[in-house]
Parts: sequence; C-alpha cells; structure tokens
Amino acid sequence: MSNEPTIEQMDEAIALFMDLIPVPVGTKALGDIKSPEVSCGLLQYHSSWDCLMPVYEKISQIWTNASRQKQKQIEETYRAIQNRILLCSFRETIEHIYQFIQWYNKQKEVNNDQAD
Repeated sequence: MSNEPTIEQMDEAIALFMDLIPVPVGTKALGDIKSPEVSCGLLQYHSSWDCLMPVYEKISQIWTNASRQKQKQIEETYRAIQNRILLCSFRETIEHIYQFIQWYNKQKEVNNDQAD
C-alpha cells in the first residue's frame, strides 16, 4: 500500500484549499465552478489547467504575503510549482501543489494552536 495520495485525494485537498465544500458524488451537478458546493469527484484539477491556474494564483498570493521565514520554509516547493507549470508537466505540478497545501494546512494548525 502506497503513501502517495490518489488523484481524488489531491482533488479534494485542492477543493478544500479553494474554499469549496465537497459533497458526495451525484448529490449536486458541477455547474458553476465557483459554486460553494461541488463534488470533488467531478472536479478536474488533476486534468485541467483551467481549473488548476486559480489554485496557483491563490498560492502565489499566499507566497507574496508570507513572511520571509515562511517563504524559506516552502521555497523549494513553490519554485517547483512554477517550474512544472513552465514545463507543462501537469502531474508534477499537481503533486507539488498538493505538497504546498499540506504545508499550508500545517501552518494554519500551528497558528490556531498558538492562538489558544
């Protein structure tokens, strides 16, 4: 059994990162991608640059607004995302985006724990 995330797990993590609410497949039609309720089973982050580029835009905003210390923590992954986009390497791009999201979620947990 592999520890590698599945396409579905990466799509779901990206949907949550983008503040979309995953619902069971078949419950709602995809319709407008901006809808707050979409099925992760229908999302195409893993196969559509059109779906993935807004994710990169959000990551870039987070990167730009992060402290230098935070930027250093994730610089290798952030630069890898940029390079894979330039190389049109879709699978590697989504894998690095997933790594960024995992780091970002851990940072949010740390910040929440420190606030308590």
